[in-house]
Amino acid sequence: MKKIRSNVWYLILVFFGLPIAITTVIVFCTDGILEATLTKRIMTVSNYLFTVSSLIIVFVLYRNLNPSDYHKDAQEQKYLDENSIDDLYSASRKIKYCIKEQEVEGLAENCSTVSHVYNSLKNHENDVVLKAYQNHLKNLCHLINKNNLISIGLEGDFKTFQSIPKKNKTSIWRKADELERYVKRIKRG
Repeated sequence: MKKIRSNVWYLILVFFGLPIAITTVIVFCTDGILEATLTKRIMTVSNYLFTVSSLIIVFVLYRNLNPSDYHKDAQEQKYLDENSIDDLYSASRKIKYCIKEQEVEGLAENCSTVSHVYNSLKNHENDVVLKAYQNHLKNLCHLINKNNLISIGLEGDFKTFQSIPKKNKTSIWRKADELERYVKRIKRG
C-alpha cells in the first residue's frame, strides 16, 4: 500500500481515470442513445464517483501526513524566511574573520551554521528567499567539508588549520565574502 501511495501517477489514474471510465461504461450500458438526459446522467454518476474517489484519496494521503511533519515543515519555513538570513550573515562574517586572523575559535559553530542552513534549504520544498542562493551555499559547504573546517574548529586544531593551503583558504574566504554580500542585500530588502 505504501508503494501505491508514493506513486502519484498511479493515484491520478486510479482516482480520476477510473471513475470516468466506469461512468462512461455505466451510462452507455444503460442507455445507448446520446441525448440530453444521457449527458445529465453521465454528470450525475461522475459527480458521485469523483466524490467517493476524492474522499478515498484524502484518507489515503492523510495517513502519510503526520501533524508533527506539518509542524516541522512550518517551523522550517519560518526559520528559512526569518532567522536563517541573520544566521548566515553572522556566520559568513565570522568564517571570514577566522580565515583572515588564522583563528580556529568559533570556526566549527559558524561552519556548522552554514551547513545547517544549506541542508535545510536543500530539503525544504517550498520557495524561500534563500533558494536563489542555494548554489553559493553549496559551494561554500563543499569547501568547508573538503577542508574539514568543522572538525578543525571542534578540536581546536590550529596546526591542521595552518596546513590548509593558502589557495583553499582564499577560496573559502571569497565564497564566504560572496555569500555575506548576497545576504546583506537580502537584509536591506
